[in-house]
Amino acid sequence: MYTEMNQPEEIKRELLSGELKDVSIQRADLRALPLADAVVCRVKFEAVAFQTVEARNISLERVGIIGASAREARFTSMRANHLEIQGSDFIEANFAGSRMTDSAFRDTGMMNARFTGSTIVDTIFDGADLSGADFSGAILIRSAFMDPNLGHANLTGCNFSNSVLIDCDFRGSNLYQANFEGAILAQVDLRDANLVNSSISSATQINAFLDRADL
Repeated sequence: MYTEMNQPEEIKRELLSGELKDVSIQRADLRALPLADAVVCRVKFEAVAFQTVEARNISLERVGIIGASAREARFTSMRANHLEIQGSDFIEANFAGSRMTDSAFRDTGMMNARFTGSTIVDTIFDGADLSGADFSGAILIRSAFMDPNLGHANLTGCNFSNSVLIDCDFRGSNLYQANFEGAILAQVDLRDANLVNSSISSATQINAFLDRADL
C-alpha cells in the first residue's frame, strides 16, 4: 500500500528524518531536497525532477523511477537493491562508488554517465543509451546490455579500463571505440558485437565469446 505524497515540504520532513518509505511521489521537484544519506524503501517516483540533486550515500530498496529528469544528478556511493529506472533522463549522472544488485535501467538516456569504481550485480541495461559512459575500475557480475528496438545496445566509446567483467552479456552491442585497457573479461559474451577501434585485444580474456564479433 502506497501513500501519495506530492508536497515538497512534506517530503522534506520525511527525508530529514532519514527515511522515506511506502509512498508514491508524482510530479514533484526534488532538486533542492536533502537526499544525501537518506534511506528510501518501497517508493515510486513518477515524473519527478532530480536534476543536479546531491544524493550521496543514499540507500534505495525496491524503488521505481519512471519518467524522471535526473541530468547531472549525483548518486555517488549509492546502495541500491531492486531499483528500476524507466523512461528517464540520467545523462551525465554520477553513480561512482555505488553498489547495485538486481536492478534495471530501461529505455533511459545515460550518455556520459559515470559508474567508476562501482559494483554492479545481476543488473539489466535494456534500451539504455550508455554511449560515452565510464565504467573504469568497476566490477560487473551477471549483468546484461541489450536494446530490442535498435537491435543492439549503444555502448559507443564506453570506458571499461581496469574493470572486472564476469559472466556479462554484451551480445550484439555497439562497442565501437570502447576502452578495455587493463580490464579482465571472464565468461563475457561478446558474440555479434561491434568492437571496431576498441582496445579489446589488450584486455585479459578468460573464456570470452567473440563469435561473429566485428573486430
